[in-house]
Amino acid sequence: MEKMLDSIQLESGYNMQAILLRFIIRFLPIIYMLWVWLQSSNFNPSKVEGMHTEIGIPIFLMLGIVLEIGHLFEFALLYFLLILAFLTFGKLNVTKELFSFTIAFLYGVLDEVHQYFVPFDLLLSLI
Repeated sequence: MEKMLDSIQLESGYNMQAILLRFIIRFLPIIYMLWVWLQSSNFNPSKVEGMHTEIGIPIFLMLGIVLEIGHLFEFALLYFLLILAFLTFGKLNVTKELFSFTIAFLYGVLDEVHQYFVPFDLLLSLI
């Protein structure tokens, strides 16, 4: 990643493309976190209402498990975006990795608490 960004560098300093690319990469985690927050805030329970009677309870429970496993992927992607953002500041070290993991983990916990207060999502979280 750093080599790619350095290849854009000119002798007199960074050109506008490199500056813009670093800016975008640094703000991707924030944009992603906002998207996750808004997406989890707009859960529409009418879309799944009565679904368990149509597909059966075992499949409905499996669907709930798959959706919860999707949260792992969701916050792994946040971790990856945080790592990319830290790479724009220089080499990666253990401190930056632990900080990225901690931010992604705490944001995952915060999102679960947030979803607790979204109507109907408590039922899906318990499944």
